[in-house]
Amino acid sequence: MDWARSGLAARNPRAAALTAFWIFLLSAAAVPLSSLDMPESPAQRAMSFGAPVVLLGLATVLITRRLPVTWLNVLLLVAPILGLAVVVTLNLATQDSSAGAQVMLCLPALFAATHLRPPGALLVAVSCSMGDALVVGVLRPDSRGLLDWFQISLVIGLMTGILVLAGQRQDRLVALLQGQASRDPLTGLVTRRVLDEAMHRAVLPPVPRQGRSCAGAALVLLDLDHFKTINDTHGHPIGDDALVHLAGLLGGDAAPGAVIARLGGDEMAVLLPEFPADEAVRWAQGLLTRVLSHPLPLAGDGTELPLSVSIGVGHAGPGPTPLRDLYAAADASLYEAKRAGRGRVGPPHTAAPGRPGTGAPVPEQPERRLHRG
Repeated sequence: MDWARSGLAARNPRAAALTAFWIFLLSAAAVPLSSLDMPESPAQRAMSFGAPVVLLGLATVLITRRLPVTWLNVLLLVAPILGLAVVVTLNLATQDSSAGAQVMLCLPALFAATHLRPPGALLVAVSCSMGDALVVGVLRPDSRGLLDWFQISLVIGLMTGILVLAGQRQDRLVALLQGQASRDPLTGLVTRRVLDEAMHRAVLPPVPRQGRSCAGAALVLLDLDHFKTINDTHGHPIGDDALVHLAGLLGGDAAPGAVIARLGGDEMAVLLPEFPADEAVRWAQGLLTRVLSHPLPLAGDGTELPLSVSIGVGHAGPGPTPLRDLYAAADASLYEAKRAGRGRVGPPHTAAPGRPGTGAPVPEQPERRLHRG
């Protein structure tokens, strides 16, 4: 079952588990205290002992870090229902239909509305209302009991609705911020952080596939030639148009699984997972041809601005490779393309395998600042 698509998964399973842990832990301590002023009975004694054991058991399972996320989502949906069952059973066993006892039925709904997505929160809210109806129907089947049930159900419904709407607004805001952090606002390409994460996955030890060998990964770095001259001659808005135009050419014929990023200024990068070095060079040559054959149209006078790029190709073979070394290999290839006259693809460089990198950004080398533009 796809819990994320079903809407029953927790918004943040680990945070929800921690909250549920403290709720069950405190509830386990509160149950014996709440029974002190009740008349002794076998049912009361059994519940006073059994309920804390059940709650402590749930708390212990929820805090287990080794629990897979799928099973954690299952437990986070079942946990408030089990908590509700404990409260209802305790109220019936102790013959307690007081306002304080009924208010405890709001706790599962409060947890679900805070941490579960709308379908799960609605399921728990309806269950809490039905649980209260059972308590009231058995212990106070009169008009006063009906009024109590209506008031508790109203509180549960309003609380669930308000918290679910607040959670949805927060999720939209978080998604917006994540999108802004992962996308370059000018070109729409992904940022360096996203590229580093993709590279980290690409250079990890490959998972063997039946009948297929891993070709490694290629990193293509490119600079727009004479970008400073374009800005000085035509103005920065045209320079921005040139970057957007180049990003469109990159995305228009991207290889399957490619990750295209803007690293800063006029420098862009393309990660080609599972790409042999020779195929990466051919792809880079095709990109150079597309750029040379698609000049930038200038608004107003109908003229076109020819563009060219210098491209470097770095390649990491099968096996773990430090990200720093892959960047350095592509950077060295780009430097050779610029030194040879720009507007070309540099000879590919291979990164030596070694200990996997951490995905941290690679510091810019002094020589890179000399050949930019």
